Amino acid sequence: MTGFAHGLRNLDGGVQIRFEAKSLNHRFLDVKVKLPKEFTKVETFVRKMIQNKFVRGSIELRIDLVRDAQSGQAEYQVNKNALSEYYSSLNQFAEESKFSSKPSISDLLHFPDAFTKKSLGSYEQMDPQALWEILKEDVEVVTEDLHAMRTTEGNNLKNILQSKLAELKTHLVTIQSMREEWKSEVSKKITDRITQLFDSYPLDESAMKSLLTTRVSQELAVVLDRTDIEEEISRLFGHFNHFEEALNEGSPHGRKLDFLTQEMNREVNTLGNKAQDLGISKEIVQCKVLVEQLREQIMNVE
Repeated sequence: MTGFAHGLRNLDGGVQIRFEAKSLNHRFLDVKVKLPKEFTKVETFVRKMIQNKFVRGSIELRIDLVRDAQSGQAEYQVNKNALSEYYSSLNQFAEESKFSSKPSISDLLHFPDAFTKKSLGSYEQMDPQALWEILKEDVEVVTEDLHAMRTTEGNNLKNILQSKLAELKTHLVTIQSMREEWKSEVSKKITDRITQLFDSYPLDESAMKSLLTTRVSQELAVVLDRTDIEEEISRLFGHFNHFEEALNEGSPHGRKLDFLTQEMNREVNTLGNKAQDLGISKEIVQCKVLVEQLREQIMNVE
C-alpha cells in the first residue's frame, strides 16, 4: 500500500532534523534507509523499527540534518585550506608554463570542494545508542503515521476486494445454473441424433428402444465426463470463502490472498478449457477479468 508521512524536530542553533517516510507497492518487504553521514551509525536501529511495524511493501525512510532557512546562518563555508593549495599549485603551474595570467577566484570556485558544509553538531562522535535515543521518538511517530495512512487505504481497498469477490460469486452461480441447462440440451441433442440414425435403419421396436437408451447413456456419460466442471466450481467457492475469511483477519494476509488468486486463476482457466457452451464461456471471461483485477489490487495489500 502507498503512504506518506513526515516530521520535523528543531534543535538549538537553527538546526533541524527532517523525517520523511513513504511506501510503495511491493510483493515483499523492501526497506530503504537514507541518512546523513552524521547518523549512519543508527541505520540498524531504524531498519529494525521498520521491520517490526511492516510486513510488506517498499518502505523508504529519509532523515536530513539541515540548517533552518529562517535562522539567517549560512549552511556552507569556504574551504580555505583546499583553495590555498589549489591557488599555490595553479600559480606555480602558470609560472612554469610562462602563462601571462594568474588563477582567479572564479577559477578556484570550479573545484568541487571549494565549499564545505558547516558542522551541525557533534553527532559523529556520539555513541550509536545515545544518538538513537535522540532520533527514536521522531522515527516512531513518522512510521506510525505512515502505518495509519496505509491502514486507512487498506480499509478502502478491503471494500473494493469484497465487491469484486461478490461479482465473482454471482458469475459462478450463473455458470452453475447454465451448466444444468446445458446438460439437458446435450442429452436432447444426443438423443435426437441417435433417434435419427435408427429411423434411417429401422429395427425391431423393443430392441431399438433398449439400444437407443443404452447408447444415449453412454454418449452422454462420455461428454459430461470430458466437460465436467463441478469439481472446479466447488473448489472456486472454497477459494472465495477462504479469501473472504482472510480479508476479515486482523493479521497481515497479503501473501495468502496472492496465493488464493493464483489458485482462482488456475481453476477459472480449467473452466474455460472445459466449457462447451458459448454462454458459459462468456461468463468465464468475466471471471478471468475479475480475478485479474483482484490480483492487481492485492499487490497493495500488506
